Order: sequence, then structure tokens, then C-alpha cells
Amino acid sequence: AYARLLVEAGAEVPYVSTSIAPDAMVLPDEMWLKARGTKEVIYRKSLEEDMTALDRYAPDLVLGTTPFSSAAKDRGIPGLYFTNQLASRPFFLSGGMAATLALIRDTIERGARYREMQEFFAE
Repeated sequence: AYARLLVEAGAEVPYVSTSIAPDAMVLPDEMWLKARGTKEVIYRKSLEEDMTALDRYAPDLVLGTTPFSSAAKDRGIPGLYFTNQLASRPFFLSGGMAATLALIRDTIERGARYREMQEFFAE
């Protein structure tokens, strides 16, 4: 649902991963995402698959598990922990979606700070 919201808001989302198994109920969403530019949808994903995608797509933002978001931040890429920072927020109706998109936009806009911190600690 978050990937779809981002795509509908104009974001490029080349990679989506989930811990759930493939299921007929999610196939329409997968097809919708792929029709709009998502290159990979990975089910029962592993951290290794997410890390490979991080190298492959060099995103402006990562939404994911704590280890994946931490790895992105180590590389100077803004990351949000899905469970703590997104799944716990209101999502439905226009107010919830607007708040979620504002959080994501603000996080992306702080990307330069993430890169500065990464460069500082790399020295």
C-alpha cells in the first residue's frame, strides 16, 4: 500500500520487498506497480536481497526494516523504519495519506544532511 501511495504521488519505486508470501490477493497490486515502473517485487525477502537492491537502484529514500534502514543511513541515504515510523501512523483517508507523504517528503529533503553525516564519520 505504501509503494502504491508513493507511485500515485509521483515517486519512482523500482523495488518493493515484503516479508509476506506471494498470494492471489496481492497480485493485482504487484501488476499495478509493475505497470507503473516497479522493476522488482520480492516476496519473503531477505536483508541480502534488500542490500542488493540498494546497490542496484541507489534510491533517494529507503523504507524498511531496522537493519535495512540503518544500512542505507550508513551510506548517506535517508531511511525510515517501517514498523516504528510508518506502520504506527494513521494511513487511511486524505489526512493520513497527506501526513505520510509529508513525512516522506521531509525525510527526502534532509538527504543532504545524511550525506554530510556519512562523510563526516567516514573521515
